[in-house]
Amino acid sequence: MIRFKPWPGIIFVLLAGNVVIVIITIVAAAISHSPVEPDYYRRAVEWDQVKSLRADTPPWVVTASRDAQGLRLSLTSSQGTPPDSGVSLTAQSQARDVYQDLTLEPLEAGEYRIASPVDGGALRVVVVSGTRVTVLRVPISARSP
Repeated sequence: MIRFKPWPGIIFVLLAGNVVIVIITIVAAAISHSPVEPDYYRRAVEWDQVKSLRADTPPWVVTASRDAQGLRLSLTSSQGTPPDSGVSLTAQSQARDVYQDLTLEPLEAGEYRIASPVDGGALRVVVVSGTRVTVLRVPISARSP
């Protein structure tokens, strides 16, 4: 008696099924209007350049200086212009791993005075502009004796 071996038939059925799936995919890709972005390669290359510029340059620059009244913060954009009215700023002093909220007194466009005393270390400054949030670390010098 001859014993039936299904393995060769299973292999041919799987190969035929693969051919059918490939043909269906080719036909579907040829007749459908796909959502592929036109000229996507050029746009992708430009996006990489834009992304690298954004990563290299923070959008805001904060500098801290001491004057007779205390510590003064100056906020400018990376192009050197003062912020508009839609920008908010908060600051925290960093002593070891503890952050303390500071009260900022606005002076003029992009200029703030810190009311509470801060002795050396660094400030963590959070700048909110629209939906973009930038966190900067600003080193400050200790008070002069």
